[in-house]
Amino acid sequence: MSQAEKYSWASLVTTGLIFWFFQMRMLDGWQVAEQTPGRLLVVYSTVVIVFIIAESVIAGFVAARGGKHDIEKDERDIAIEAKANRNASYFTMAALNIVVIQMLAGQVYTESRLSFFDLTSTASIFFVLFAVLISAHLVNLISTLIAYRA
Repeated sequence: MSQAEKYSWASLVTTGLIFWFFQMRMLDGWQVAEQTPGRLLVVYSTVVIVFIIAESVIAGFVAARGGKHDIEKDERDIAIEAKANRNASYFTMAALNIVVIQMLAGQVYTESRLSFFDLTSTASIFFVLFAVLISAHLVNLISTLIAYRA
């Protein structure tokens, strides 16, 4: 298993755990819990700091276990990384377009049940946008792992 695969597996696990932590702070059942902007800032800061620490520890551990200070990349690794980044970008574009369409449809068709989230709430907007960012990172990691297995 290459170092990029080891890194991706470890990052996938920690990202999943961090996303679980994030959604536990934001959701009450299937609904976004209304919170103050100060509380949302604490949740945001905590998640970002935990991500930075986790990714730094994983990168250091993978580099130390590999016996090298830098993870060497060949042409295949660079192509896989580019494809994974592209897949994450496509996911982000699609997800944000779905959010925009849902927001506009919710305003146009106020009497229908087209709205999944109340995007007039700061907590809901924060949850949706931050969940899209974390999900895009998950798509990147999963794309990397699939490409190495192919």
